[in-house]
Amino acid sequence: MIDSRSLAGSDLAGRMANGGVLPVDLPPDSADRMPIPADLHDPSPPRSLRAALRSHGPRWFLVIGLQLIRARVQLRGIRRGKWVRVRGRVRVHNEGRIVLHDGVRFRAETADCELATWAGGLIEIGAGTTINYGTSIAAAGTIRIGRDCLVGTYVNIMDSTFHNLGDRGWALDPEPVTIGDRVWLGNRCMIMKGVTIGDGAVVAGCSLVTRDVPPNTMVVGVPARVVKQL
Repeated sequence: MIDSRSLAGSDLAGRMANGGVLPVDLPPDSADRMPIPADLHDPSPPRSLRAALRSHGPRWFLVIGLQLIRARVQLRGIRRGKWVRVRGRVRVHNEGRIVLHDGVRFRAETADCELATWAGGLIEIGAGTTINYGTSIAAAGTIRIGRDCLVGTYVNIMDSTFHNLGDRGWALDPEPVTIGDRVWLGNRCMIMKGVTIGDGAVVAGCSLVTRDVPPNTMVVGVPARVVKQL
C-alpha cells in the first residue's frame, strides 16, 4: 500500500512522477511457479500468442492462454477488444453496458475485481489499461477510464453515492466520472462522482478525490490536493 503521508516529498513520489515501477518482492519459489514477464507495464505488450511464445517461452505462452480463456468466460456478455486478459477473478453485475478496449488487463489473483452497472450505466476502459486486485468500479451513469492507465489495488471508482442523506434510502443520482489517458491511481484511493482526472495525472495511495484533477499533476490526501506539477 502506498501511504499518502510518506508519498509526498519522498523518493517514491519522484519515481511515480517519472513513471517508475514499484519493486515487487516475491517469495523465493514464486518466480519458478509464476514468472513475472517484463511486459507487465509495457505500453506495447505482445498482441498474439505467437509473440508471447517468442518473447517469454512456452510456460508464459500457457499462462497467457489461460488468461485469455478466463476473460472469455468471466467477461461474457461484455463488449471486449482484442487481447483482454484476466488473472484471477472478475465479478460482473451488468444491467447497462461495459466496454473493454484492446489489451485491458485484470490482475485479480489476491482479491476479486468488481465491475457493476445499473440500468443505463456505462463503464468504458481504454486500451492497455491495467486494473489491479480488489478494485471496484460501479456506474449508474457513466465512468470512462482512458488508455494506458495503471489502477492500483483496492481502488474504488463510483459515479453515485447510491443513497440519499435524508432517510438513507436508495438513490442513484449519478454524475459522470472521466479519467484521462496514462493516469496512475495509487492503492486504495477513492474517486467520487462528478470527478474528471486529466491526462498523465497521479493520485497517491489512500487519497479521496472529490474534485477535478488537472492534467500532469500529483494529488495527495483526504480530500486530495495538488502537491506537484509533473
